[in-house]
Amino acid sequence: LPLSAVTPADRVLSEGYGNTTDRAVLLYALLNASGLEPRFILSSDLPRTDGSRLPVVSILQREAFNTLLVEVIGDRKEPVYLGDTGQYAEIGTLAHNNQPAIDLNTGKLENPRSGTGDAIETEFTINLSETGRAELTKKTTFSGIEFEPFHEQFAQFTPEERRRAHQSLLSQISQSAEAAGDMETSFDHPGHIQFAAVLPAYAVRDGDQMYFTLPEGLNGLLNLKTSRRENPFYIGKPLNRAFRYKIVIPEGWEAVLLPASSRTELPAGAGRVDVNVTARGGQIIVVQQAQLNESIIPACDYARLVAVNDGLTAPSARTILLRKK
Repeated sequence: LPLSAVTPADRVLSEGYGNTTDRAVLLYALLNASGLEPRFILSSDLPRTDGSRLPVVSILQREAFNTLLVEVIGDRKEPVYLGDTGQYAEIGTLAHNNQPAIDLNTGKLENPRSGTGDAIETEFTINLSETGRAELTKKTTFSGIEFEPFHEQFAQFTPEERRRAHQSLLSQISQSAEAAGDMETSFDHPGHIQFAAVLPAYAVRDGDQMYFTLPEGLNGLLNLKTSRRENPFYIGKPLNRAFRYKIVIPEGWEAVLLPASSRTELPAGAGRVDVNVTARGGQIIVVQQAQLNESIIPACDYARLVAVNDGLTAPSARTILLRKK
């Protein structure tokens, strides 16, 4: 669009409406009137990996840089970027994190970064009885860019939609899961959702043995579609996921089969996957953490990804066997 199509700030404010560029102009005007010295940055949806974006950046493009952001220095003397998130996001969250941008004052390229920390962390506490009955609590915490869709969805729910969402979360654990209290949500960043459930037959008992599988986990992390590739594998967006399990086993029982602890570095700087398992004092602690970076993995290294994926999706990665002493 030509600059003549950009709506003046006063009109955007009075009408309460404008596109992303109009709203950025209004934000700039308000911040500038407050003496905060903002500046405009024209961001892009270009890949975050140097190798794949260089051909585009080095040749003049009309559509590559398409999102106007406003930068201002915050209370912590660090830049805060506004303009690519909505009212439900935490201030300072940047959807275009580490993507190429142009300083409109100098014309120089830069890579704005957000310090909010984008992550989803899930904690399970499971109290198991000798009959296989389990009392389970699940808490999922959302931070950074992951916070906005969670906040937007649950803040707008009617009581009936909230009830249905609660029931859906229960059924994801088990079709036999029964609610043990109301679902709790918090929109103070980092936000969280928490609920408790009773599972009458969570574990299967066979004589002096009992086994069960951990709910959810990192088994869908890489989402590979094939065991072989002829082209590179692209991870376009950083991802931070963590699952923490605390299982309290019945008195007089011990763990005889547990998932293996491991630490795996992914090829081409694509990140790492850590699994840490400990059992002592009547408790089993399982921690699964994954940090994926934007990267292009050569086809020759794809087999290493497949090996990691096979390890995460194998039954042994989620199954725990107990034996009565």
